[in-house]
This record gives sequence, C-alpha cells and structure tokens, in this order.
Amino acid sequence: MDEKNKITTNYFCTVVTIVKNNREGIERTLKSIVSQSFTNFEYIVIDGGSSDGTVEIIRNYNKNINLIISEPDNGIYYAMNKAINLSRGKYIIFINSGDWLESDILEHVHSISTQEKSDVYYGLVRLWDQDSNIIGVNGATIMNIKKEMISHSSCFISKDVYNYINYDIKYKSAADYDLIFRILNNQYKFFYIEKIISNFVLGGISSTKLGFLETNSILFKYKSYGLIKYILKYIYIKLKSN
Repeated sequence: MDEKNKITTNYFCTVVTIVKNNREGIERTLKSIVSQSFTNFEYIVIDGGSSDGTVEIIRNYNKNINLIISEPDNGIYYAMNKAINLSRGKYIIFINSGDWLESDILEHVHSISTQEKSDVYYGLVRLWDQDSNIIGVNGATIMNIKKEMISHSSCFISKDVYNYINYDIKYKSAADYDLIFRILNNQYKFFYIEKIISNFVLGGISSTKLGFLETNSILFKYKSYGLIKYILKYIYIKLKSN
C-alpha cells in the first residue's frame, strides 16, 4: 500500500480510478484528471495488483494523486466500495482506466452545485470504440432508467448517499445499475447536466454475456418487466452468446 494524503477534508469531490493491468489506457485517464481546471478535489487510484507496468505509470503521477493503493482485491465493485470508504470529497465520481473526463467538467459541476442542490449530478458521455472512433453520445436520463442505464462515468454521487448505499459485490458487471435503482427508490434527488462529462471506451465485462444476464436480472428485480419477459430475454441472451 502506497499512501499520500493531503491534509484537508473540504474537497468538493473525490475522483476515483479503478484499474488492473491496463498500461495502455491508464495514462490517458491520469492526464485527464490531473489537468483539470478545477483543483478542489482529491484523486484516489485503486489498483488490483497489476503486473504489466501499470503501477509504474501511476507512480509517475504520484504528486498529483492523494492516495494510491495497489494490492489484490475481490473485483471492481469491491475496489469501488474500498475507495468510497477512503474518500473525503462531498461527491464521488468513478473514472476507470482507459476512460477520461472533459477538461473543465469538475469546475462546471461545482458551479452548478452552488445553484442547484442535488444528491446526484449526471450528464452525457461520449462513446468510443476500441479503435478510437467516436460512436456517439449517450444522454440517457433517470426518467428512462427502466429501459436504459444512465452513464455511471458521468455520475457525481454524494458521499452521504454512498454512506448509506454501497455497491452489491454479488454482481460482477452490473452493480452500478443496481445501485442507481436503489438510490432512486430511496428518493434521492437527481439533477441532469446537459453537457458531456466523460468519455467512455466501449468493451469490457458489461458487454459480455455475464453483463447482459445481470442487467436482465436487475430489470426483473426492480419490476421493469414481468417473469415471462425475463425468461424470454434470459433464453435469448444464452442462445445468442453461445
């Protein structure tokens, strides 16, 4: 464990990056965060015990990172809960390795927060493919949550909310979707920002059979549709993925 904490507890937000063995993408993420126009935030990096040189790249940015932890863990949501417990910002946003923030977005969200009080601020995300081509922009809103997940990498969620609701680590891919449903069901306030907040590279576990199966299970759990549709979708995902 490598720790370096600045002595302050008045951060507007905590930015968290979760990574394991992604030396090709981690620096892009780091640069987007350390170059923010806004400075009243802390940055935490949780590495799951990388062995490909990722940690060496992270340590090149040591002076810009408040806390670095590199150790084996029990998966991405376990690591995210760990980061939440260590965070000292009023809000927390997760930007995972390979993805990146717009250069002025922390300043922009802070400005909005002084005018519109909310438990969750969220907005648009620009989508990229693995070959660095823009696919489009996802502007899903909480009003349509039963059909489409809002972008998790565009969410600034209050630490007070996270103190009450953490990620359910029984999920390996879609715990963020489950968390948003629970936040909504507990009647916390969401505020939509009509601005691109982050850039997300498509791929990863959420695009696998496991991701689709967990999403289907969560939508059934929160009564987005009934048992028959759940079973039909389950069969479709199983057959399509074989």
